[in-house]
Amino acid sequence: MFYVYSETDKLAGFDLEKGYWMMIQVHRPPLRLPDYYPKLGSCRTRLFMLCVSWCDYDGLLNRREKAVRKMWELDLKSNSWSEVSRHPDAPMDWNASFFADQNKIYGVEMFRIFGQVLDFVTACNVSDSEIKWSRISRKHAAHEADASSCITKLMLVMNL
Repeated sequence: MFYVYSETDKLAGFDLEKGYWMMIQVHRPPLRLPDYYPKLGSCRTRLFMLCVSWCDYDGLLNRREKAVRKMWELDLKSNSWSEVSRHPDAPMDWNASFFADQNKIYGVEMFRIFGQVLDFVTACNVSDSEIKWSRISRKHAAHEADASSCITKLMLVMNL
């Protein structure tokens, strides 16, 4: 199945074997900030979405708090999203890239702030009992990677 999530919070699936599209009716899509486009990822038979929303406590939305990147999982039986994790870094990159391989989701964020380029590489093992993110690169390599444009990033994970 090939999944597409639109900026109007609609989810569609394309069945690669049968060759047709179908709309997937989801119950209450995750609340998100419209300036940050959601990203989809799949590990084995699980579908995840990363999106940015306001941090909430006890169900109360407090806009004085910070924005956070949340990871949601779609229950394919009930078609409902549930929050499974929060990314440890503030969502400074509007064009963060995420890639899923095996049981891990990798993230790359690269952005300019105060004339300096910062980059973060993180990973999340979704097969662990507690799904949480960890930083896998603490050394900023953006200047070696010719980060003249922080907008375009391509990512690939290759198992040798």
